[in-house]
Amino acid sequence: MCMHCSQMCDKCKPAERRAFVCGSCGKATILSRGDCLYALGYWKAAKPEGERASGDEGARRFSCRHCGASLADAVREAVRPLPCRYSGIVCAYPCRRRDRSRGAADAPCRKQVLAKNPERAG
Repeated sequence: MCMHCSQMCDKCKPAERRAFVCGSCGKATILSRGDCLYALGYWKAAKPEGERASGDEGARRFSCRHCGASLADAVREAVRPLPCRYSGIVCAYPCRRRDRSRGAADAPCRKQVLAKNPERAG
């Protein structure tokens, strides 16, 4: 792991933040890993206590910060499930460590997300 790891670097672990370009306005929006996994359907939105979360609230999590358009298609295009040699699974949110095999002294991957449809990987 890097000494001063950037949140947008995915060299040794999945990036905590990723930039996506909006198809409507052409401006970039940075989304968190949780927002990306939510847009891909892996996570569910936490409902606020005592209130009902509207579907509109969930869509705002992965929408363009400038024009409000949904970035779900851009997220699905950019974040594809890939086979990971390091963890031995098809990971839904892969990092660049997926290309190397895990050694006996290496720590297990703590950020892996098992892909829902591993046959679509690639």
